[in-house]
Amino acid sequence: MPRSLRLTLRLLMWGLLPVLAGGCAAAAWTATLFPPDKAKAKYEFDESSTALVLVEDPKHLTDRTSLKTQITEFLNQELEDRGLVERVVPYHQLMNLAAATDDFHTLSTAEVGKKLHADVVLYVEIDAFQLREDASTAFWHGKLNTRVKVVGVKEGRLWPKDLPEGYSPTAVDTGSVSGEGSLQFEQHLVETIALEMGDNIMKLFYKHRGKEHGSLPEDNTMDRP
Repeated sequence: MPRSLRLTLRLLMWGLLPVLAGGCAAAAWTATLFPPDKAKAKYEFDESSTALVLVEDPKHLTDRTSLKTQITEFLNQELEDRGLVERVVPYHQLMNLAAATDDFHTLSTAEVGKKLHADVVLYVEIDAFQLREDASTAFWHGKLNTRVKVVGVKEGRLWPKDLPEGYSPTAVDTGSVSGEGSLQFEQHLVETIALEMGDNIMKLFYKHRGKEHGSLPEDNTMDRP
């Protein structure tokens, strides 16, 4: 089963994906008449390279290591499955290096890549994160923003060269969700956010289905009466 379909099913199962049944037929009709363009990759990796995925939280926005782990493992798998690079440095090797290096957090992105024999590093910085807007309510509202860079171990910054802070992929916003207060539900919410962000990040690096022609603008761009 395609990864994108598994992600959609997970969102539906946990009630984290709005179902707009009334608009489905119209959307399908529009898509048939006006098929979407293919969105081009923002950056293309050298297919013969070895890549390291490095997800960091320098602002200490979350203590959930599973968020970084799940984003990393998703990106590692996608890079391999899509053949975007020849080899990916396994996540456990990165964790072993971090555990064995006292000054790990002082190393530059390129230095970490060099120590793990990578040619290029896909660097992801967590820029904003939340699971609730108000801890006193029963509602959850997951949000995640990241910034992405591609760094050559020898060359330095490869992409984006015109954005010093990195490129911001589409943010994840689950909307207000009514759910249990259990640890299990919280873990699934974190996983859902991580996988959706991983998918948004990967779409920067390969040609994919673009936005439907004739689709409605986002709510925040619509004129209000």
